[in-house]
Amino acid sequence: MRSVPLAAPVPGFPGAAWAVTEIVDRSPDFLSRSERTLFDTLQAPKRRREWLAGRAAARSALRALGGGAASVLRTDEGAPRLEGPGAERLEVAITHGRNHAAAVAAPLTGPFPHLGIDWVDAEDRVRLLRIAKRVLSPQERAQSEADPVALQVAWGAREAVAKATRTGMFAFALHGVRVTALDAAGGTAELDLEGSLSRFWVRPEGSVIVVAAVSGVTRARAQRLADEARSRGSHPTSE
Repeated sequence: MRSVPLAAPVPGFPGAAWAVTEIVDRSPDFLSRSERTLFDTLQAPKRRREWLAGRAAARSALRALGGGAASVLRTDEGAPRLEGPGAERLEVAITHGRNHAAAVAAPLTGPFPHLGIDWVDAEDRVRLLRIAKRVLSPQERAQSEADPVALQVAWGAREAVAKATRTGMFAFALHGVRVTALDAAGGTAELDLEGSLSRFWVRPEGSVIVVAAVSGVTRARAQRLADEARSRGSHPTSE
């Protein structure tokens, strides 16, 4: 079994790479010293498996872009933070499903340099249906009634944008992002968020992976709106 999975280009996102791996027991030997320090603070076996799977996917995606020596640490808010070779030119995002982890990496160049990724399991549909009326727009609910995948994409797009903008789900993306058009055949989702790009992939077991990218201007604007929401106490800050 490979500790670090193989990476592949991300369709529709030139210059980006991603990797998917199972959440299983694996050796932490591929971790850097600083990553190992973080890993050793984790106590729950399930969390340790998830964390290692996420770092393995991230290491693979970064390696495909020449940044495999960078350590994937974390900010105070829990977002991935790169340290070491490549940290100044690359960005990475990580997601976990029930049985898999995935990561996407991209260079900090181009019109949409900031990426986020989310994994939405087929089993999540029941939970999402319960909250759809409170969260989704009428158009998104109509799309979801016609195609259950649209429900997963609507939620996954919000999560991916929350990661791409580094704002957290509740302070901005939950109510600041909408899917306005969805092409199931092409795997594209149009968002009502200027300066953004989103695509999705449906896996054989029904899970959906959503990747979103935003411009630097869009990230800055989202962070300002999120800060204003937090100052008003409009939304909780936890993800």
